[in-house]
Amino acid sequence: MEYPDFVQLPIELQNGLTDTGPGDRMRQDASIETLTLVDAPATGSTDDMPSSVSVSATFHPQAELDPAEPDLTLVSSDSVFFYVHIHRLERASANQFCSLLTPAALLSAGAGSCAGPPLFALTEPAETLNLVLHAAYGLPCAHFRPALPAVRGALSALDKYGLPRALVGPTQPLFELLRALAPAAPLDTYALAAAQDLEPLAAAVSPHLLAFALPTLSDNAATAIGSKYLLRLLSLHCNRTETLKRLLRAPPASHAPAASCGEHEQQVLMRAWALASSQLMWDVKPSTSTHAIQIAFRKIEESLPCKACVDCLDRRVKELVADWAAVKRTI
Repeated sequence: MEYPDFVQLPIELQNGLTDTGPGDRMRQDASIETLTLVDAPATGSTDDMPSSVSVSATFHPQAELDPAEPDLTLVSSDSVFFYVHIHRLERASANQFCSLLTPAALLSAGAGSCAGPPLFALTEPAETLNLVLHAAYGLPCAHFRPALPAVRGALSALDKYGLPRALVGPTQPLFELLRALAPAAPLDTYALAAAQDLEPLAAAVSPHLLAFALPTLSDNAATAIGSKYLLRLLSLHCNRTETLKRLLRAPPASHAPAASCGEHEQQVLMRAWALASSQLMWDVKPSTSTHAIQIAFRKIEESLPCKACVDCLDRRVKELVADWAAVKRTI
């Protein structure tokens, strides 16, 4: 069995790390803190030692994430240190975190030595590893606002480290993170959910694509989404468009004939409705808002001299808006 290469933080550096405080802290991003070496031992050469190391702002030695102290150190490919708990990763992982937590691997990484907890250097960058560990611990991570490539890497890392896809299910931190990213990048987020076959996530993202013009979809984007989820998105757009057209074809009910407004006079309302609805149908979109519908028919009221006709129009518009609001917005 081969294990990832690991490095051991010098014991002198471990003993000399301290938080320099808000005034001196150099923060690379919201998930990383830079700790500076102070009060270094007087004996021994420190010429080759780094003056500072980057440590996760969430998974640091003093973090109170578990009653037990951290007993494992993970180092990202860009040299950020994460202090975690073996039992938490064992409980979450189906493959002992890519076999890193086997007795042989832990012994090779320095378990039981006086140098401190075992330490592994991983191939994932800090932004990706941070998301993986937040998922394993069940901690919120939407506030980090990572780039989509980092999230894509985290989803791949879940499989690598034996973490279940349930960690990307509804209400889970990664699910909430991707849902928060959807308004700014709906197509890319939907493609990511589709590529990973994360149906609840794809459904949650799909309303943000109602305004997207599917004929402009590139071949690369279509390939990334795949036929299954592309067909479902196309069906959503078509169903909403046809449903709105059908709703618009139904005119208002007529009122009882009156001396000032008989059946002939009520044709003014019917013609005005037909004209307004045909204009809406010409520009109908899956994302057409209820507000746009109300504005379109509000103009008719100004041309109706009959109060009873206005009431009939208002009732029909309210029905139309309610029916349209109830039409399914997700795949």
